[in-house]
Amino acid sequence: MKRQNNPNHLKKHKPEPVYRRGKKKAINNPNPGPGTLKQYYQKTPDILLDHEIPLLLDEALKHGIRDYTLIFFALNTGLRNSEVIGLNVEDVYPFGSVVDTLELPARIAKGKKPRSIPLCLDIKTALKIYILDEMTADRITGGETALFRSKWSNKRLGTKDFHQILERHSIHSLKRSCNPHKLRHTFATKLISQANIKVVQEILGHSGLQSTQVYLHPSPSEKLDAVNKLNFAYNRKE
Repeated sequence: MKRQNNPNHLKKHKPEPVYRRGKKKAINNPNPGPGTLKQYYQKTPDILLDHEIPLLLDEALKHGIRDYTLIFFALNTGLRNSEVIGLNVEDVYPFGSVVDTLELPARIAKGKKPRSIPLCLDIKTALKIYILDEMTADRITGGETALFRSKWSNKRLGTKDFHQILERHSIHSLKRSCNPHKLRHTFATKLISQANIKVVQEILGHSGLQSTQVYLHPSPSEKLDAVNKLNFAYNRKE
């Protein structure tokens, strides 16, 4: 018996998925075609605007020197959430003074790959004030004490704790949520405007330049300056 041509037997054509870089979720391609390849693209990193940074830091300082130093340190080093939280006092203050260059230990570095991050004068000053204040309060018992700890239990903060602290202060001061990775994006975007891409790659700990290239995006002010330099005007003769 011949099988009748029933449209229900036909498989419906599903649009070829397009995957966002770094995301597992796919979005539908509105114009699928035979042999269409999976397309990948990089989304421009979400960063803090220049005027938002002092607002966020001022709000953090209202809640104590720890919150201020935690956010200021992450913003000035570009460390990942887990790397910031994993630091001990001896990593930044080994011999009674703050180091000029943070040698990020393999135990907390992503991929167990240690790297060097120079510390600017402002962050060295902030760390010194914070550490001396903690020592005065007898909250630091030795070099292996966690650098950033709970105000209540004095135990090491977790990555969720850092996220919640930053989210709370950013919502109050900026009326929008900010996470630790946004601080890293902000650091990288500003750094790449001052240094070559290879320097940025090494400081961020990227295994390849492809991950660093996303920070080459122009800022809104740079795009405005570029457009303002165009001149299509002409004087019409009467």
